[in-house]
Amino acid sequence: MTLPVNMPLEMSGPQAAKPGERVSYSISVANLGPNDAPDAVVECAIPAELTDLELTCQGEKGAICGHPSVRDGLHLPIDLRKGSEAVINLTGTIDPEFEGPLTCTSLIRSPSHANTAEQHSGSATTDVELPPVSIIPRIGPGWHQTWPEEAKGWIISYDLQLAAREERVVWWEISFDVPPFTTPGRTRLNPQESPWYTVIKDGTDGSVVIRTADDSYTVEPGAGLTVHVQLLYPSQFEAGDGALRNLRAVETTQP
Repeated sequence: MTLPVNMPLEMSGPQAAKPGERVSYSISVANLGPNDAPDAVVECAIPAELTDLELTCQGEKGAICGHPSVRDGLHLPIDLRKGSEAVINLTGTIDPEFEGPLTCTSLIRSPSHANTAEQHSGSATTDVELPPVSIIPRIGPGWHQTWPEEAKGWIISYDLQLAAREERVVWWEISFDVPPFTTPGRTRLNPQESPWYTVIKDGTDGSVVIRTADDSYTVEPGAGLTVHVQLLYPSQFEAGDGALRNLRAVETTQP
């Protein structure tokens, strides 16, 4: 005889986002009894347009999160004892060229128990709409910079390609986060480079923000604009694959 267990699930996420943004989805599960469910499993269908996935699971009141897999969607075993609960957070980056609805669907089940909860599955849909100005990064070559002493390290060059959706964009701003695993305060824009744009943050506090200096570099629909950036990493190892996190471009008012 299959034992019953009441395991409800709730899922939430952002209603709207922009291409290239990093978004998070929350899945909450609980065991309301009357039996333990040591073999509970949470599964989630993850769209291919959501990449660079990170997952956390916090068990409460006796719940124990197992080892997750996100290779072909989320598969997370949980020892969900009667009266316990768990909260799962799934974070990923939206494809910078994607536009449309992005839907994640999840459910909770147990191979040895019958889930009697009225709601044991859920979904969250995020409407991804291209902003007035979008951005696509192109990672260029890397090389060792050996001079001057205070600027030694591994340089990676980037071409950040801005595109206007419908109308000309005169004033714009680009921002991204430096990799969290690099030496704090050591990854920054190359101080040997003399950019034509205005640097608001150079990366030493964990983020880079640059802004157009005047109305000479506009983004025209159908033409676009390439912004060249050089990032100085402490070492080639710490640069990793050179991916820029939370890269985004926005239209701004005149400075």
